[in-house]
Amino acid sequence: MRLPYPVIDGDSHVLEPRDLWLQRLEEPFRPQAPQFRLTPEGKELFYIDGKWQKRVPFEGNVWEDRPRGGFDPHERLRVMDALGIDQTFLYPTLGLNLAAVENVPLAAALCRAYNDWLADYCRVAPQRLFGVAALNLEEPREAIREAQRVVATHGVKAVMIRPNPSRGRCLHHPDYEPFYAALADLGVALAVHEGTTGTMPTAGIDRFDNNFFFEHLFSHPFEQQLAFASFLAGGILERHPTLRVAFLEAGTAWVPYWLHRLDEHYEGIGWMVPELRQPPSEYFRRQGWVSCEPDDALLPHLLPLIGEDKVMFSTDYPHYDAKPEPVKLFLELALPETARRRILGENAARFYGLTT
Repeated sequence: MRLPYPVIDGDSHVLEPRDLWLQRLEEPFRPQAPQFRLTPEGKELFYIDGKWQKRVPFEGNVWEDRPRGGFDPHERLRVMDALGIDQTFLYPTLGLNLAAVENVPLAAALCRAYNDWLADYCRVAPQRLFGVAALNLEEPREAIREAQRVVATHGVKAVMIRPNPSRGRCLHHPDYEPFYAALADLGVALAVHEGTTGTMPTAGIDRFDNNFFFEHLFSHPFEQQLAFASFLAGGILERHPTLRVAFLEAGTAWVPYWLHRLDEHYEGIGWMVPELRQPPSEYFRRQGWVSCEPDDALLPHLLPLIGEDKVMFSTDYPHYDAKPEPVKLFLELALPETARRRILGENAARFYGLTT
């Protein structure tokens, strides 16, 4: 299905080759390379920084059983053509765990290896495939260095962080101020993307340990609401008025409620956040975006509250919850044509800084 305007997938994923870090990690760190190993129970799980990744719900027991378009950029382009998607922004899968690595030199090396591999993946079609560089916030100075490197070396348009605490720090911790200032200076977009897997503190997991259904159910929207509060009420967007930030893969239904609750607290006890010069919702309208799923049935009711210029279309391909005909599904939603055009492409182009 082709539309008369570009369709941009604002949040999809790659699938990293199992030997990515064994092949690309700098020599001093190669013995610590993440890899698949058999657990004592005989399951093949990803092992990184001395810890097992939680099992994720894909069919098949072998990593390579996943959709080939995740691994192969040429196949990815064929899939995009079949789905009617012109451009896509690529996030990690295994690499979502890089944010959890506590060994700072190792974490920096792992991010460099992944980001360089991702740049090669995108080089097959640089006008259609855009990599979002993965960063680790254990040491903000290292995150700054990597952001500067990938912009200078690979021309990336966005970087991503996890919403989860790192070293017990929420996202508006003063340690991160130089990081946000550097991103604003670079002009790159900042994407906040939860991962569920890994070993970072994650909302809800303490109550439903070792059941991915519940962990995934809670982690994405709850962690994004916490990140939302840090950026809007914690003063990040007040201090960095040119920083663009998106909160991805958590849907849209929570956004109007959360904006209302933030504003209600600002109205009643705003003196407790004296740095804010306006209600939190105004910062979102100025600098924030969220993503929607192709079959978000509530979206037509929510757009008047969120703003049709604040939502990006995303497929989550090739993860288990990706829909087989995402553009077709989205077009079935009862939306005005102006909203369709914006959500399917214009909003992502504006957030990511595309010229198209």
